[in-house]
Amino acid sequence: TSVGISNLSMTVTGGQALLSNYIVPTAGTMNITPAPLAYVATATTSVYGSTPSVNVGTVTGFVGTDTLANAVTGTLVFSTTATAASNVGNYAVVGSGLTANNGNYTFAQALANSSALSITPATLSYNATATNSTYGSTPSVNAGTVTGYVNGENQASATTGTLLFSTTATATSNVGNYAITGSGLVANHGNYVFTQLAGNTTALTIQKATLNADRKSVV
Repeated sequence: TSVGISNLSMTVTGGQALLSNYIVPTAGTMNITPAPLAYVATATTSVYGSTPSVNVGTVTGFVGTDTLANAVTGTLVFSTTATAASNVGNYAVVGSGLTANNGNYTFAQALANSSALSITPATLSYNATATNSTYGSTPSVNAGTVTGYVNGENQASATTGTLLFSTTATATSNVGNYAITGSGLVANHGNYVFTQLAGNTTALTIQKATLNADRKSVV
């Protein structure tokens, strides 16, 4: 049977010989203090630019036959102050919403709750502009864009550095397809990682040069 938090009156009796070795009051009180319950948030990740979904977790520390159903009232909720615009990093997920019946429990946050939400980088893609070059000419490839920005950001607001596109192909490279690789940018706050679009691997096409044959008149 659950007993509410209170001061309970207690009377102690016993044989004199049994109690002769102790100083025992004939009456007194016993103070029952609340047991601790812990809100335990489920660790989760969210990609920068997405609204975090964190309302999952449990409550631990119930004693005896007590459970979430019979020892507390209210609705268990887990929440975070992080938003879609929060920078990459770890954030707290906080449990709340419950009240202990009869004041039998106090509530605390599990230590791991302080970093239970991990916001990971979004992905930006270097997108090289496909181009042609003639064998014997130095390829001109420094054109392209970057795609994948979130939260209304753009290159100017979300990155530093200078956007570049380059190739290892030269004027002496044989006819065929060559990669054009984007580089040069760094994401502010580590909010993005960079990748090359698949089409970049063949974005440069080196074409054949034209040979002109001289014709001589035969007299």
